[in-house]
Amino acid sequence: MRRHISMDKHTILLTGGAGFIGFRTAIALRNQGHRVKIYDNLLEQVHGREPAILSRLPSDIEFIRGDIRDRPLLKKALSGADYVFHFAALTGVGQSMHDIQTYVDVNCTGTATLLDILVKENISIRRLILSSSRAVYGEGLYRCTNCNVAIHPTLRKIESLAQGQFDIPCPRCHHLLQPRHTPETLHPKPVSIYGWTKKHQEDLFLHASHHGIPVCILRYFNVYGPGQSLRNPYTGIITIFFNRMRNRHPIHIYEHGKPIRDFVYIDDVVRANLLALSPEIPPSSIFNVGSGQPITILEVVSLLAEISGYPCYTKDLGEYRIGDIFACFADVTKARKTLKYAPSFDFRKGLMEFIKWAANEPYEDLYDHAAEDLQKHGILTRCIDQQKRTLL
Repeated sequence: MRRHISMDKHTILLTGGAGFIGFRTAIALRNQGHRVKIYDNLLEQVHGREPAILSRLPSDIEFIRGDIRDRPLLKKALSGADYVFHFAALTGVGQSMHDIQTYVDVNCTGTATLLDILVKENISIRRLILSSSRAVYGEGLYRCTNCNVAIHPTLRKIESLAQGQFDIPCPRCHHLLQPRHTPETLHPKPVSIYGWTKKHQEDLFLHASHHGIPVCILRYFNVYGPGQSLRNPYTGIITIFFNRMRNRHPIHIYEHGKPIRDFVYIDDVVRANLLALSPEIPPSSIFNVGSGQPITILEVVSLLAEISGYPCYTKDLGEYRIGDIFACFADVTKARKTLKYAPSFDFRKGLMEFIKWAANEPYEDLYDHAAEDLQKHGILTRCIDQQKRTLL
């Protein structure tokens, strides 16, 4: 059963609404006839020095340029809002691992500022919706087929990664664990600073529900598609890979390309966002928003090259990043049943749409700069055997 998502017309504020997911959601809401307000600081790393998004913004969408931690301006933006989508956050696992203070300040203090205004100023809204992340889980759910038990691993040991052991062994029998679909009931165990800040945002939202603020939390998996930043080298591996391919630059394959992810197309994510406005959604609901389809990083590279037609050069130097996980993909059973969310784009179809769009867009291949930055801080490194080969 598909839920009909048209509804009465409301005023809807989107913090971080100029970002990839936020902007597409804003346009969809505007097309439904809602009054839409976007609040965003237009971060240069994402939007560039001259944000093109301003020229694409429909005249009937109100835009407020401001930082999520700017209390007076944010309070003004909240005036008259019926619903609030909270997208404002710094994203990217790798960068978060060394830019700790900034990530915590923006993601946690920014969220606390938003909630503090709502509570102290007694601003009444119909629902507050958080764009969270699969990063809150850390590793996803696994099963040991030998012990026949479900296991949620903790942070992988640095010593194991350094030896090139990227798969995760069972803590009991040491057989390699098999990844399984991750449900919302899995207790969060973030392993990156970014993941920790998203979990903290969730905790703050759930606390806000005790003040009578209706909340809904959406845990996005790896979102991709048209409109994604083609200049941010710290997040969005599909855009990073595509930029490298068309520049004829090698793609660096981390962990031998074995890690498993769940890529969900932007249109499916936007639909989930609209569905989250339904009055039928139970209070304090948490939903996975993914495709439910696991795919390895090496398979992503291969399919991207096949569809784009660009020659693909890869380098497997035994590299890995501190803070990365091995596998996590969504169990969307709850989202299907309660949110009436049904992902409609398979990965091949989604990649075709992305490539069709990205091929004509300006871009910057800043991967080498980002890699140097992560190496400098000890976040990106190589397993010991590969380091020895390099020295030889």
